[in-house]
Amino acid sequence: MRRFILSLAVLAVAVSCGPGPVELRLATYNLHHCEPPQGGDRNYEGIAAVVRLAGPDVIALQELDSCNARSGEFQAKVLADLCGMEYLYHRTIPFGGGSYGVGMLYKPSLGLVRTEFLPLPGEEPRGALVAEFGNFVYVSTHFCYLSAESRSGSMHILERWLAEHFNDTDKPVFLAGDLNSTTILDGARSWVPCSTDESTFNGEGRIDYILRMRSRAGDGVTLVHSMPLADAGSLSDHLPVVSFVRIR
Repeated sequence: MRRFILSLAVLAVAVSCGPGPVELRLATYNLHHCEPPQGGDRNYEGIAAVVRLAGPDVIALQELDSCNARSGEFQAKVLADLCGMEYLYHRTIPFGGGSYGVGMLYKPSLGLVRTEFLPLPGEEPRGALVAEFGNFVYVSTHFCYLSAESRSGSMHILERWLAEHFNDTDKPVFLAGDLNSTTILDGARSWVPCSTDESTFNGEGRIDYILRMRSRAGDGVTLVHSMPLADAGSLSDHLPVVSFVRIR
């Protein structure tokens, strides 16, 4: 944990050099409904401590329970309260008398403009939560793990919808989440990686991403640094990923 704290301290200096460009900490985290990979009680305090320490302006969240028999909690709100942030949530799967879905936590200072939800294909229902903020657009999603065809279809749906709605604005668009593929960017022409290429899932490869959509607005985005938070490995079967970007 000490190494993690020192890394964040160094990066904070690197991206806080006075007035000028907008500087953001972006993150994504598949929470595995807040259940540790080895089983046991859900560790909301531990997850919140990692988020607070990372200090993201916005963090995309996947595999959130909402008032179902498994967890009994509205997890997006529980974590938002612990982190001192606002939350967004949308159901993708009815589950156990409640639901299971995607969401995000964000700082109120970002200035939320609007939200949208796009259903996506999959043997299990999937979707993307789109949040437009004052200076950028952030999308939280979780692609189906059972079918490469579903994942490819989801990417094309998002590309078309986001291009239609945001290509003519001056706001860069970021896509964040568990895309369930180590090869999802092979041949991709619409997306630029804005996150680490290190493994994010059980040492088996990178499947959690933060991407920037190619557009006129996106040309002004610079990736400063990105890393997986390895010290959080006991909290979920995925590692959270943090990226530091600068928008001109």
